[in-house]
Amino acid sequence: MLSLLVLGKVFTDVYTVMFGLSLMDLLFSTGTVYSGFYGLIVVLYGNGNNYARPNECLSSALQLVLWIISDFGQFLFVLLLAFDRLFNSIDTTFHEKFQKYVMNGVSIIFVMVVSIGTFVPFCNYSIEMKANQTLAIYSGCYEKDVFGIANYSILWNIRFYIACSTTVILGLASITYAVRSMIPILNYANTAFDNDTVEITIIAVIRTISQMLISSMFTILISHSETSDNLYRLCQTILIIILQPFLYYIVLLKFKKAFTQTFEKYIQNPRRTWQSADDPPEEYSGDINSIYGSWYSMSGNITGEAGIPTVNDFHNAASVSFYGRDNSIVIEESIMIEEEKF
Repeated sequence: MLSLLVLGKVFTDVYTVMFGLSLMDLLFSTGTVYSGFYGLIVVLYGNGNNYARPNECLSSALQLVLWIISDFGQFLFVLLLAFDRLFNSIDTTFHEKFQKYVMNGVSIIFVMVVSIGTFVPFCNYSIEMKANQTLAIYSGCYEKDVFGIANYSILWNIRFYIACSTTVILGLASITYAVRSMIPILNYANTAFDNDTVEITIIAVIRTISQMLISSMFTILISHSETSDNLYRLCQTILIIILQPFLYYIVLLKFKKAFTQTFEKYIQNPRRTWQSADDPPEEYSGDINSIYGSWYSMSGNITGEAGIPTVNDFHNAASVSFYGRDNSIVIEESIMIEEEKF
């Protein structure tokens, strides 16, 4: 949510895709929070009947729907980001056209539609198994049980190969950047090597390598199980919810400026400039028995024109109006005592 608020202020060109990526991250975060509450409900109110039908999980375990859609959306947006870096490294003129016609709000809608459309075939297994009255799965609703073993394997292959493909594309872009920076004749009138380009490339590389490492670890090294699925989502949570906003703030100068503008009123000097009635009396260096009195007496009571008249000036008409009845002067007992002291 923080990234969405800030990136919304720089909603243009490649930052549009980064906004869409943050939108997918928000879907994933929502699914993660929902899964926590769903797990508590299953544990506390299962009453020993911890079984459900696969089609029932599609409507109750909404974290699966949000997670799968966000998975596809994240991979597609990172893939767009990788192609953006590749075109930027090859030819700046073509890259400007690519950003104008592709890296815009339409691409966000397109990726959303494709992500939802790609998720639909994975629901066929649950719908087909609805007729099988003998089939029941654990009410925790794990991906393999809800979508079937075949779809589960396809899902992991998509995660792995898209992450690897994105890494290869960014590798080509990095090599092209390096070659062009070393050969002056290839740096003809382009802006491919400004600070903004370096910052965005760093973000794309870190995000892609992180996705590839996570996908590779849980595809090749760790066998698929309910525990590995939970660990996979835990690693995604650390990367997406916790580290990503900090990475944007540290690396992206535009993000940092937009963040400052967005929360400027909260990070300014919070020193209070107004006075409360509960505040202690201010230091007063003048004569407390002046013609106007003072706001505070030595005992802390309010004195002067807007309060109790001072001893020497109680006859002043300006003060009498506050304590007189029928134009007569009323002298408080405490004042008389105080006068006797003088």
